[in-house]
Amino acid sequence: MLLEIFRKSNEFEPVFFLDDNPKLWRQSVDGVEVLGGGDSLNKIKSLGIKKGIAGVGDCQKRCEIFETLKKEGFFFANAIDPTAIISPTAKIGEGVTIWAGAIVDAHSAISDNVIINEGAIISHDNILGFGSHVASGVRLIGGAEIGEKTLIGMGAIIICKKIGKNSVVGAGSVVTRDIIDNVVAVGFPARVVAKRN
Repeated sequence: MLLEIFRKSNEFEPVFFLDDNPKLWRQSVDGVEVLGGGDSLNKIKSLGIKKGIAGVGDCQKRCEIFETLKKEGFFFANAIDPTAIISPTAKIGEGVTIWAGAIVDAHSAISDNVIINEGAIISHDNILGFGSHVASGVRLIGGAEIGEKTLIGMGAIIICKKIGKNSVVGAGSVVTRDIIDNVVAVGFPARVVAKRN
């Protein structure tokens, strides 16, 4: 899907995928070669490639990849679908993916390494923390803050002001009260059902 966004936007030409799964090495995905995992970074640098993006849905893993690339001296591309609607007053970090039909409203701040999936609505003055992931069809009330490495599941509705870091809001949940760090919350209204490390 990232490849499709890049090809639609014509801003970058993808050259390689990196993947830790040896079964995929030397394969091709829609004409783009799959190299080895992190041990291939030196090869990529030797070819003069300096930009990348972490294309993994899992927040923790994506943040680890982002930090590894950063330490290796890479810069980060943004993958923003041309059909996404983004306010000119919104601030977008590095390594951000915004899928088709998503809306990012006025004065929202999207931190580095964030994913906003298809059709999600990020209302005005929202803050999305580093490495957070807003799934398809999510609706965020204006002025909400989503903590770093937090996943908001598909179709969830957020009408509270803060969801803590490293938390998960289940798909289809309606969150009417603030959610603390390191928990899983589900339901309508959402309630905490588990703790996370």
